[in-house]
Amino acid sequence: ANNRNYIVWDGFKVTANNGAYLATVRFVNNASHCTIKNSEIVGASHSTGGAINIEGVRIEHASYILVQNCSIHGFIETSDSHNTSGFKGYWTDHVTIENCEIYDCTVGLYPKNGNDNLVVRYNYIYNCYIAYYIAMDAGNGSTNVQVYHNLINNCGASLARGDGSYSFSGFVYYNNTIYNCGNGIGYYATPDMKIYNNIIQATPNQLAGTECNAILAESD
Repeated sequence: ANNRNYIVWDGFKVTANNGAYLATVRFVNNASHCTIKNSEIVGASHSTGGAINIEGVRIEHASYILVQNCSIHGFIETSDSHNTSGFKGYWTDHVTIENCEIYDCTVGLYPKNGNDNLVVRYNYIYNCYIAYYIAMDAGNGSTNVQVYHNLINNCGASLARGDGSYSFSGFVYYNNTIYNCGNGIGYYATPDMKIYNNIIQATPNQLAGTECNAILAESD
């Protein structure tokens, strides 16, 4: 959806060369009020050295996008580069990702730059190196992000981020169930982040990384 509005894709399987390559769905360049639902998006293992961004669903400069009841899997970078993900977002507003099954990805969800009013809920995320990754390029934080009622299983970390100290105003991570993960909340925590009412069973660390306890706005 390139600069198009009110388009719904329902019931597609998106694959490249029978799963040998990575297939991508994109909502870009001022697309708005578009939906993909009840669809399967299939990736594959590859090696990029970390410099290339590849994802199953890419939302960039788009608003009011819904990703619903989809299966997104197989987006694996062989050296665990976080730039390969099931979902990636740049400069978005009012995106909702719900009731999806996201698995066998290096990163399940990667809202990378300027994702405002993002909702991630009711998803099952498993067998990923990182379930949800936060980072900012050129200092682009995100505001009013809600991540809740997700089930996260068998991931290296349920929530992680790269270095930096940009604020994420209104970022809340609550009512998630996390188990059999290497880290529950890992790596650098984000200023203004609120984490509460989660059930976390992780080995070895429930809460790990640099300055997590010092800069969380609130935790429970």
